Amino acid sequence: MTGAHSGLRLLAEPDGRESRDRLEILTALINGPGFDPLLRADVIKVPTEHPVFGWGCRVSRCQRSAHGTSDLCDTHRQQRVSRGGDEAERAEFLRTAEPLPLTTAAFTGPCRVSGCERLALGHRYRLCARHDNRWRKASAREHDTELDLDEWLATEVPYPSFGVCSAASCRDGAGSPLGLCPNHDQRYERAGRPGGAELPGGWFHSHERDPSSIAVRYRDEKVFRQWCREADPLLRIGEINLLGLHPLLRAEIKWGLFAHQRQNPRTRWLPVDVQNLVNNCRAMDSLTGFDLDNCSRRARGLTKEMLQSLRVVYVTPSQTREAGYLEFGSLRGRIPRFQQPL
Repeated sequence: MTGAHSGLRLLAEPDGRESRDRLEILTALINGPGFDPLLRADVIKVPTEHPVFGWGCRVSRCQRSAHGTSDLCDTHRQQRVSRGGDEAERAEFLRTAEPLPLTTAAFTGPCRVSGCERLALGHRYRLCARHDNRWRKASAREHDTELDLDEWLATEVPYPSFGVCSAASCRDGAGSPLGLCPNHDQRYERAGRPGGAELPGGWFHSHERDPSSIAVRYRDEKVFRQWCREADPLLRIGEINLLGLHPLLRAEIKWGLFAHQRQNPRTRWLPVDVQNLVNNCRAMDSLTGFDLDNCSRRARGLTKEMLQSLRVVYVTPSQTREAGYLEFGSLRGRIPRFQQPL
């Protein structure tokens, strides 16, 4: 058996005790003084120009993310390809290309009514659903005069929040007593409403003012909760969202990102590629259980490098000798390569 295959065998999925030991080791390393503080967060917000995980298009003031292995967004990449040319032409393209805005907004923010804890709808008034309904009714009553929005806002009372979204990967506010933010509510609908969670008919008009009085009905609540645990987060530019992951898996990915930054800083990893990998292994307890044979080429490359970095942490020198290879890239070593065959 080759050294590489032996290393993968030594990184088989851990049992309960081994999982706890591995998490303890990684936690100590992540909390150590040499670890990059940026990568400790469960929602990593990567600066646009980060040297390893930077995601911004190279065209000045372009708000879109770079595409694939390019340092240009997809639109600017296609424009550049159509022109061809050498490095001098590329420099001219970067100087003259028009910057592009983001095409969608990730969230709308809070309701404009002072003190209201509910999310605003995605339109120009920036009101929550209840206040939007009240504003429309108030405006309709003013037949001949135009109601002043600012004056009306000053007379409105705030309403309590529906809480945080029940999707484990989400930190946005829920849009209704069902417990899902607007984005995950749409995804739940597209998924066929697993578990059959629903609100009582007419809840908005009869009980919406007091969310605690509304009882959600389920066909199978366990199925609904499982969907909430496994739902992917809303993709946000420049973010790596690790919320809802098993603690060991979350620590492994953080360590893998740090190891890549330290060992291979010239190869850029876009946050969107890392997020796609995270979403693909969301139901796992450890990265060691990832199916390398049934994933994209990009996910396979990221995972292999992460597993390589974990091997240095998890596997002892005696274990590598038994498997037929030596580990030189220990945490205290100076040799940059992780593994050398015997």
